[in-house]
Amino acid sequence: MTTTERLYSALVHRDPEAEQQLPAESRGAIAPNGLRLVLANSLQSSGDQVVNASTVLPWLFAALGVPPALTGLLVPIREAGSMLPQAFLTPLILRVRYRKWVFVAGAFIQAIAVAAMVSTAALAEGLTAGVLIVAALAVFALGRCLCSI
Repeated sequence: MTTTERLYSALVHRDPEAEQQLPAESRGAIAPNGLRLVLANSLQSSGDQVVNASTVLPWLFAALGVPPALTGLLVPIREAGSMLPQAFLTPLILRVRYRKWVFVAGAFIQAIAVAAMVSTAALAEGLTAGVLIVAALAVFALGRCLCSI
């Protein structure tokens, strides 16, 4: 058993019967791909906390002097922006043969949105910063939606 296999087995409850039903050439990729998925989800959850719409962004808005009215938009945009589009996008994504690219695209969109938020926080303040960060948060939520599907 390789180190990858041992690590994957320590982190995830494996179903040997289900694994035996897979083609032989696919079985060797279970542990490496499983670890990639665990790492991707861990990084995504960490990133989600860095731009948390309930705690971090309101604090950032206060520090940047953003009008309080925009602070009230953060949670609805983050939550609705990641949930509502799923109803429309799920049927389209189910037709995609290699859905890993949907996940990769979602992660890339989230990274770009977070970079936009960081740049805005460093370079802008007040209403301008608030509007740009809210817009970037909407884009982030869409990327999150793609990863959730």
